[in-house]
Amino acid sequence: MQKFKLLVITIIIIVGIFTYYLYYIDNHSINIKEVNLYNKKVDSTKHGLKILQFSDSHYSNDNTQKIKLLYKKVTLTKPDIIIFTGDLADNNLSTTNKKLLTNYLKKMSASTIKLAVLGEKDTLYDRQILINGNFTILNNELLPVYFQNNEPIYFYGTKHLINKNNFNPDFKNIKRENLFIFLTHNPQNTKLLLKYKPDYIFAGHNHNKEINFPFIDLEPSSLYPAFTYSFNTTKLYISNGLGHHQYKFRFNSQPRIELYRLLKNKKS
Repeated sequence: MQKFKLLVITIIIIVGIFTYYLYYIDNHSINIKEVNLYNKKVDSTKHGLKILQFSDSHYSNDNTQKIKLLYKKVTLTKPDIIIFTGDLADNNLSTTNKKLLTNYLKKMSASTIKLAVLGEKDTLYDRQILINGNFTILNNELLPVYFQNNEPIYFYGTKHLINKNNFNPDFKNIKRENLFIFLTHNPQNTKLLLKYKPDYIFAGHNHNKEINFPFIDLEPSSLYPAFTYSFNTTKLYISNGLGHHQYKFRFNSQPRIELYRLLKNKKS
């Protein structure tokens, strides 16, 4: 009988710790993943330049602490460019929290520019919040971002899901010796974007599946479930995201922002 009580108590403690992990640690923390991007197109004026990506915040009335924590993490990294790759907030966000979100987005500082693309959950309200937060939204648009020597990095932001029948951007005037980057919400766009031979594609949407049990795949049909993929001269990076879309918790998939450093090629 004593052994049985001990077993029950042990099970309750384990379940309690697991529940605490699911609902608190994975929902009230933000990791920073740092990635070095070595590229022969990076010159001395762009060497060390930092691009910070955040995505899929799904900011809600019951998790207002997340935007405050995000602001602290962004401030800590001191980025040159901030990119947001879609799905900003829940549709029922209160007026008070819309103002709070706008203020924190506005306070986020990048030495060069803040860029955004929209996701399938984003509304006109989300668009306006981003604009009021001093983000430049790219909606099937190309933007050359200039630096010290007037040689730009080309950013092209897509709609959240593009159709090959009506997606025909003209890139004839870009200099291919300069970096060319696609921003897109949904990584399903990758196959279509690869034909334009970008150097990098930054995407979101997948949330790293939110729940990752060892040896059990809860989303076997998920396209591009990992963080990074290589396709000839193009690399795809998919943000873990910050919020939720299927579940109200995460397991083995902590909310995360990504910090990319542009670096000149290593000397051989």
